[in-house]
Amino acid sequence: MHRYNSSPSSSGYDPYNFEGAGALEASIGLTGYPTAMVDRASDCTYPEPSNVNQVVDLTLCDNAPLGLAITPSLSGNSMTIKVDAKFSQDFDFANTKLVVMLLEDDLIADQENYTSYYGGVDVITGFQHDHVLRASLTNVAGDAISSNEITNSVYTRTFTANVPSNVANSTNLSVVAFISNENFVGDSQVLNSRMAYFGDTQTFEEN
Repeated sequence: MHRYNSSPSSSGYDPYNFEGAGALEASIGLTGYPTAMVDRASDCTYPEPSNVNQVVDLTLCDNAPLGLAITPSLSGNSMTIKVDAKFSQDFDFANTKLVVMLLEDDLIADQENYTSYYGGVDVITGFQHDHVLRASLTNVAGDAISSNEITNSVYTRTFTANVPSNVANSTNLSVVAFISNENFVGDSQVLNSRMAYFGDTQTFEEN
């Protein structure tokens, strides 16, 4: 989610700024950019590349309470994205939400640089932007999941939509889905997440 200036007349204008960023920023308490967060709850310690273990420790789980499988397909300009989630038998669905987002890779544009990375050069010319948020197929904060929507421990939702007009190359698209739950102590926690490219057919990752 890019945002360092949203005005096209500004020299700091980001062509990949996501217009729905305000609602997401408010929901996770984001106050400035660049900011790195894990599970929409924990700020990564700067400098982030030197603290990779912090991310690993927060995301590793030997026994996740749910599994995810994404099957996205593309026919011309039409997208069909099927998301399946399989929950443990005793899962508490209060405050459980599904988030599904469309990302695009390999977008080339100049990038302002507020860090010492890349030799401290500002502006970085012809920077490759990957995992750029192009659309949120759910509310950016997530759509509520009710236990009434679960059949044999599995929740299924299918999205159909046209490729957004802001997408430069549909062959570089991917889909990310994750499920959060606010029943945990502290801020919202992402319980599981998964990414898929169009044409992938995923099954649950079960032992």
